[in-house]
This record gives sequence, structure tokens and C-alpha cells, in this order.
Amino acid sequence: MTVADAISSADLLSRDLAGQAIWHGDRCTWIAPVMDPAPPHGVVDGTLSADLYAGVAGVGLALAEAAATLGDPEVRRAARGALRQAVALTARRPLAGGLFGGTAGIAVAVGRGAALLGDEHLHEEGRRLAMALAPADGLDLIDGMAGRIVGLLVLNRVFGDERLADEARATALTLAGIVAGAGPPRRRGQDGDAAPPPTRSTGLAHGRSGIAIALAAAGAPDGAARLLADEDEGFDPNRGWPDARGAGGPPVRSFACAWCHGAAGMLLARHRVREITGAGTKRMPMAPLGIVRRHLEAGIAAVGADLSLCHGLCGLAEASAIVEPSVDARPRVAMLIAGEIADGIPLHCGVPGGHSLGLMTGIAGIVHFLLRLSDPCVPCILVMRPEDWGR
Repeated sequence: MTVADAISSADLLSRDLAGQAIWHGDRCTWIAPVMDPAPPHGVVDGTLSADLYAGVAGVGLALAEAAATLGDPEVRRAARGALRQAVALTARRPLAGGLFGGTAGIAVAVGRGAALLGDEHLHEEGRRLAMALAPADGLDLIDGMAGRIVGLLVLNRVFGDERLADEARATALTLAGIVAGAGPPRRRGQDGDAAPPPTRSTGLAHGRSGIAIALAAAGAPDGAARLLADEDEGFDPNRGWPDARGAGGPPVRSFACAWCHGAAGMLLARHRVREITGAGTKRMPMAPLGIVRRHLEAGIAAVGADLSLCHGLCGLAEASAIVEPSVDARPRVAMLIAGEIADGIPLHCGVPGGHSLGLMTGIAGIVHFLLRLSDPCVPCILVMRPEDWGR
């Protein structure tokens, strides 16, 4: 797989995505399979939400990166329309200040997209969102204080305003205090039982790994180290970390391997904390790296494997390449994507039996993955290093 091949696949997918847009004035959205937030939480067809994770902000960011690399005018138009839609939805239904599920992530997408598209109006909209960021809901990386911290640090680099970094550090002080104590009351799980709070959950998306990244990035390395060491107590060198997201009761020893809740994301957290602090944690990453690679090889060999960044092959390949660049499986995943496109096979990603379009869940994320393979200067979504988003 050459860089030209990866760009060709990204071009095809981004133009197809832009062609599916539904327009209203200068804004656009998409109808796609999404998870129904109401019980029993099945897959339904609906318009996209505003957020970075699976909504129009994430799609707009991926299309803006594609437009900057590929120069297609329709992709550029769709990118601008999607980001305008994210701003409009946020104005009507304000979100908490989280990263992947909240306003911080939308501001990141709008600010980065504005720079790529040369759109001063979008730049000002992104700055406005960043400077009025609401408090976060909870502690985690997706929706909570950890995500708000990382988002603010990225936004400081996007907009060049040190007040955003100051706010990140202030939020980190509060979060570090919560972590040092007993933590907040347990949240209710979807089934009505009390789910473990993030300070007891494992994983990057909603657990200790994501909180550790935020604390380390904002200058609280001791809290980060404690969280990772505590999380490492359950580590199995053959299977990874137990998935401790479930409701209360006796723990079930299941072991996932994904960015969101498994070994790939937790490996990235340890790599990132070492990168920030220069300090070791309790375990070296070689055992979890082997686990990620085994899952990656199995997925490449399988038929119809999920390709998403969050819980699919693109995320596993990105994580493996970030931690150990000398063994890069991303070209093989890109070859698989190109082969399925050539054969007319719908790319499987995101939701059970569905074809998601979002950044972390679907086609937009696959486009972003291919663009990063062709141009490493495209900032990584899985580990949002603020320095990669600099002005």
C-alpha cells in the first residue's frame, strides 16, 4: 500500500460522504444508523448529532482534513456545511463541556476545520464556543472533566489563548482532588443498577486511563500515576485489563481490546503519560502491545471486521503504530479497506450490522485514518496531543 493508494481511498470515501449530505441553506447533515438513546438502545436511522464522537462535528473535521489534502470543492463545501450545522445544533441544544460528547470537542473540530478551510466566520464561532465552555458532566474522557481538560489544552493551541490552558489547569486541580478522595456518587447504569464511577472503572473512554491522561497533561502527574498503578492491579499479561464498566455486583472477568474500553486505549494512556512525564508506570507496555497486535492480526484475517477508530481495526492499527512505529500495520488495514471498496463491499463500522458515518464510529474516521497514513501531520484523534494542533 503506497501513500497514493491511501489518498485514493480517502478521496473516494470523502467524495461519497459529501455526496450523501442533506442540505438546508448553508448547513448539511446526514441520515445514518445511530444508537437509539432510549431503551432498548437498538440501532435506528436518524440524523447526526452535533458531537465529535459520532456527529456532524467529527464528520466535518474529517472532511475538512480531506479537503485540505485533496482539494475537492464538494468535499470542502460539505465540510463547511457540517461544521456550521454543529454550531447551529449546539446553539439550540447546549451540551456539557466534555470532549468527544460535548462542546469542547465541537469547538476543536470547528477551530481546526476553520483553519483548514480558511473560514474566518467559523474560526470566530469556534473561539466563541471555546471561551464559553460549560462545566463537564462527570469525570471521564468522553463527556467529563478529563475530556474538558484535554479539550481546553488543545483549544489553547488552536486559538492561541492562554486563558484556556489556565482553565484546564484549574479543572485539573478539582479533578485531582476528586481522584484523591473517594470519588463522586455512582452513576446509574442503563439497566438501573449503580455503575462503577470512573475512578473505579477501567479504560480510556470512561475509566481511569482517560482521567490519567488528562491529569498528566495538565501538570498533575502524581494523580495520573496512582490511577494507572491502581488500574494495573487487575492486569493479565495474556488478556490485558478486565473490562470493569458493568453494573454493580460480582465482577465478570471479560477482557476487551479497543480504544474505548480495552487494551488498545489503555496501552495508549500509558504511552502518553510516559511521553508527558518521562516517568515509568508499574508495567512496561510490551505485554499489552502483544495483545493489541494479536487482536489486530485476527481482525485483518477475518471477514467483515469492524473498521472504526473507536472499536475496530483502524483504532487498533493506530494504537499499535503510535506505541511502536517500527511495526506499522496501518498499510495492511488500508489495503483491506481499498480491496473492499474495489469489490463494492460496504465497509462495516460502528454499530451492530450497520454502516456508521461518524468520526470515531464510521466512515469519517476511516477517511481520517487514511489521511494520517498519507500525512502524519494530520493530528491524531485517539491521543489528542495539544502540540499537534498548534497554530
